[in-house]
Formats: sequence, structure tokens, C-alpha cells
Amino acid sequence: MSWTSTPSHCLMIRAFFDVVTATEVIEHLEHYRETLQEIQRVLKPGGIAILSTPNILNLNSRLRFPWFGYWNLFGPLPVRNSALYSTGGHINPVSAFYVQHSMLDAGFTDVRWDVDRVQPSSIPKLALLYLPIRLFGALAWRREVKRFKTIDDANAPLVKSMTDTAMLLGRTLFVWGRKA
Repeated sequence: MSWTSTPSHCLMIRAFFDVVTATEVIEHLEHYRETLQEIQRVLKPGGIAILSTPNILNLNSRLRFPWFGYWNLFGPLPVRNSALYSTGGHINPVSAFYVQHSMLDAGFTDVRWDVDRVQPSSIPKLALLYLPIRLFGALAWRREVKRFKTIDDANAPLVKSMTDTAMLLGRTLFVWGRKA
């Protein structure tokens, strides 16, 4: 075990835990990337971080956003009210791409994702929208690669996962990675 002292004289653990979980946490944090860096710091080499957060990329949430301007579970926040009860404290909607990217950026390897279960109400929507999603997704992919050059070999798997069938139907997103 390695201990360090911070300026506030608090003891901080380094490389101590085999597993760190953040179940339904990051959507409540303003600075979730820093939290992932801290998780990386306290994990032993080979340790695993497991996170879950509402899947804002499921079809129900995606279809709500253009009409209302908010993802599912992330409604308007009260102004000047520290008790954010109306949204369950959800202040930071984070998509699967950004969770995975943040974990890779923090130094995690073998970063993967899954969802907990299919939302039955999303299935008819997928049946109706499957072909347009594939068509317009392919056109957007091509434009990102050729014109904007935002997709490369490193982030292509993350971008591709945004329109995966499980992502479109899943309720809760799980992302995990290993400390090198």
C-alpha cells in the first residue's frame, strides 16, 4: 500500500483496490473525468473499474431529445436550488462514447460496454427506424471520416457502438476497463 499526503493533510491511498465500482454515480458529478482518473489512481495494476449510468442513447431517450431538449432521466434543473430532487440529482448526461473515451484517456485498457436489459417500448421504434438509422448513420460516418477527419482507428470502435442494436435498446449502460 502506498500513502501520500495532500496539501490539506489528508491521507490518500494509491494502488490499493482490486475493483472499484461507480453504480449510477457519474451522471451526478460535474467532473466525472477527474473521478475516473482518481479511480485509476487507487486501483492496483490489473484492477478493474466498473461504471453504470443511464443510457441516454437508447431510442426512447434519443426520440425525446429533439422534441423536449432533454434526455430521459435528465429533465430541466431548478435554478438556484442546491436540492436537485426533480431530476434525481442527474446533472450530467454522459453518452457511452464519452464514458469509454474518458476511461481510455485516464489510462484504462480493454474498455468494454454492455447494457442491462432491453426497454420493451424501444423495440417497435427500432423496427420502424432501423433502416433510416443505418442509412443516415453510414452517411454521417463517411462525412466524419472524409470531411471532418474525426474518426480514426483508435476511436472507430467507440463511434460504431453508438448505433449498436443493444445501445439503441438498452436501459442502463455498463462500462468497465482494466488498469494496465
